[in-house]
Amino acid sequence: MPPEIISTRPLRAHRVVRTLTLPLKGIYFDQIKRGEKLREFRLVTPFWRKRLQGQRYDRIVLTRGYPPRGDQARRLVLPWLGYRLQTLQHEHFGPAPVEVFAIDVSGVPLNGGISNSPPGGSTA
Repeated sequence: MPPEIISTRPLRAHRVVRTLTLPLKGIYFDQIKRGEKLREFRLVTPFWRKRLQGQRYDRIVLTRGYPPRGDQARRLVLPWLGYRLQTLQHEHFGPAPVEVFAIDVSGVPLNGGISNSPPGGSTA
């Protein structure tokens, strides 16, 4: 008797959801959650160039500090809307104007804002 054929379709590779995770100070996390702050800033450095330029993400997970795995109140999941380069002067970066990545965090939270992936850095 010939072996039973279960499926002739090739297996599909599952698409990995790419996530950029940014830990934030409480004041900035709260402002973004209330819709008052629409951009999150990161200095243009080799570290951030590597993580942002030429990369594609599906979502961004903002955390209030470094919350425990189950603490969903301190996580905000937003769609990735990109960034733009901007020069600004801000007390956080010192008295001189600096170039920053202005990451768009104005999107509507996904899945009620709850992350269903483990916390940590970017997922490739």
